[in-house]
Amino acid sequence: FVGSAVAKELRSSKKYYVYGTTRSEERVEVVGSCVDEVRVLGKGSDCIAEALKGVSVVVVCVAPGRGGDYVATYVGTARAIVETIQGAPKEYPVRHVVYTSSTGVYGDQGGKLVTEADPVPEGGGP
Repeated sequence: FVGSAVAKELRSSKKYYVYGTTRSEERVEVVGSCVDEVRVLGKGSDCIAEALKGVSVVVVCVAPGRGGDYVATYVGTARAIVETIQGAPKEYPVRHVVYTSSTGVYGDQGGKLVTEADPVPEGGGP
């Protein structure tokens, strides 16, 4: 949801060529509806390197699957991005990384705006 909204906004500005990524062939059409090009990724750090080729700005909008590992998803992805960029700065000319974190702790708020100032519902959290 967040990634799609950001991608649509950047694409409509006509200032950016927007790549979108997915790990699922089934999601190519959905992702493709809001980006200029879809990159289907495998698993592991090699897929991060593939996703970062030729990219100057990265917007990270990942989510663990149902019952997925929160730390592996968020921390692992961030770590792989940083290590890839630091390992080959000329090959990966990333200037900015925008990282979105989980808002899942708030549950379904029916479209209501939620900020860090809102209380976390009982039982919320990763």
